[in-house]
Amino acid sequence: MTFNARDYVTKMQGKDYLEVKWRLVWFREVHPNGSIITEVVNDDLMKATIKDGEGRVIATGHGSSKKMGVAKNRPYEGAETAAIGRALAHAGFGTQFTDELDEGEHLADSPIERKSNRHELVERYNKLVEKAVFMKLANIPDVTAEMSEEDITALGISLKARIEEKEKAGK
Repeated sequence: MTFNARDYVTKMQGKDYLEVKWRLVWFREVHPNGSIITEVVNDDLMKATIKDGEGRVIATGHGSSKKMGVAKNRPYEGAETAAIGRALAHAGFGTQFTDELDEGEHLADSPIERKSNRHELVERYNKLVEKAVFMKLANIPDVTAEMSEEDITALGISLKARIEEKEKAGK
């Protein structure tokens, strides 16, 4: 079964956000032999390095502790989670739910308010439909005027997963 990140996007402060724990699940599905290495840079900064199954570096990210809420009592854990989330975002796990690493509140993986990109979503979905039709997939839903951007994104993720499954079955 293919991980569907769209199923795990939550609202945080009214904005879309994919929690780090779900980015980890997604990463582990794509790179089951991959690794995430964290290190202390200084008292307030952690570094995370993401590697694929062959040990190649995919991305790195840094995170500092917020020193408030839960992280106030566990600053290293908060900084480590921030570094891992940032590195995973740089590696492509979650970035489609952000505005290309919009720094917002100085965290690349902070919740974001997305700008409308309905036209672009429909164009991308239509390209997937063309591929699915070529592959003779059945029951391909159409985009309707009433659909939200989230609905269109979910359709695209679902259709892409079906295409990938058919491609794997054909090999």
